[in-house]
Amino acid sequence: MGRVEREFEQAREEAAAVFPRAFSVGLVLDWAAGRTGRAFAYCDYGAETYIACSPRLALEPVTRVRGIIRHEFGHAIDSLYSRSTIEQRIGPVHGAGWAELMADDIAAGIWGVPMRYDADHVQTTGPGTSPRPRHLPR
Repeated sequence: MGRVEREFEQAREEAAAVFPRAFSVGLVLDWAAGRTGRAFAYCDYGAETYIACSPRLALEPVTRVRGIIRHEFGHAIDSLYSRSTIEQRIGPVHGAGWAELMADDIAAGIWGVPMRYDADHVQTTGPGTSPRPRHLPR
């Protein structure tokens, strides 16, 4: 899982340049994050905030790994900061009830490019469509 860990560490450092609490986000390996389909990762926030990645993420193209991790960092930042603080630092984001779109907005604000979705409707930094496909959870 070395590549996933490297991408996570790089994303965490980049996110922390804008949102310093990103340094507190951890990474865990969890098969519950996705055994099949387009599910590869999730963000959990309780006592600690962490991104859980399926071991199969390591088999995916680096553009997909990067896109998924950036999107999950969007969720993490959403849990660590108020909406007003987020908007002060990166500009407008979707509000309550739009968690997936907000994660994409936050990732776009941190990395300066819109979140894209590949042909399988999974986040990517490679070629794809933006914004998030309408049939996916918002």
